[in-house]
Amino acid sequence: MALRSNRTLPAIEMLSALKSEYDYRLVAPDELEAFLRYHPEFFSPLVKASSAIEEFFPNRTGVELFLSKDYDGDDPIADGMLVITVQVPSQGLDEQLALLDAFTDRWWENIGKTTPAARELVFNVQSYD
Repeated sequence: MALRSNRTLPAIEMLSALKSEYDYRLVAPDELEAFLRYHPEFFSPLVKASSAIEEFFPNRTGVELFLSKDYDGDDPIADGMLVITVQVPSQGLDEQLALLDAFTDRWWENIGKTTPAARELVFNVQSYD
């Protein structure tokens, strides 16, 4: 799929691309779609995060994207935040956590400082057996 600018790409197409082309597992896709309708500027940082995650976590078993809703705001979905969870094997979890630290350091140096939406993404790792 040739992607157009995120300003013209409908939220449902953004989600489809994130799932099929960038291998995100979407948790509560309806909520993610609603969030991206409010905030299409997050699409580009999510695409950039995918390639950075691939570089830092070659042994990952998956990458989940979900919306942490903000029930203190006016709109829990629009005011929520996107969380990216890199799923890693349980062996070497300490090493994976060190990689997460290195990843976030590089993220802030390269992308987080220049792209406002990128500063709002939350990254973590979760181990599976």
